Amino acid sequence: GVSHSERFVDTVPTEMFQIWFEPNLREALTKPPTYTDYPASLFTWNNAGGNLVKHILGDGAPAPLRTDAHFHEILLQPKGSLKLKKDNVHVVIVAISGDGEIIMGEETITLHKGDAAVVTLGVNEEFRTRALDSGFGYAQVMVPVKVGYALYPEM
Repeated sequence: GVSHSERFVDTVPTEMFQIWFEPNLREALTKPPTYTDYPASLFTWNNAGGNLVKHILGDGAPAPLRTDAHFHEILLQPKGSLKLKKDNVHVVIVAISGDGEIIMGEETITLHKGDAAVVTLGVNEEFRTRALDSGFGYAQVMVPVKVGYALYPEM
């Protein structure tokens, strides 16, 4: 297998967001372990109606993934908003900077730096994120509600 260790060598305070995705274990075990380092310069910002979106995993991002997951870093301009409409997904939002809101129907969830929320979308459901006065930066992770393989607790 592949093993590694992590440490921050900068003298500047550093924060990290780490997540592990659960692949189809039966399929993954047939492949040799690999490690690839992806420099930050490969992950570029795209304009989405005046807001910025960086595709980190899924959606044609430079790093391939053996599971159906999408990971984006999103920067909303002050008072900016972005809508997401996908069927049958869990979406995790982790606030990185500024203050923002998740709006789904009549419900509004306010997020500040360090807060997280999970939204589950069914068929034909959507939500919107909105920046408050200073803009809003967040990480967005999206995975299907149901996958076509057994997850660890089911094995």
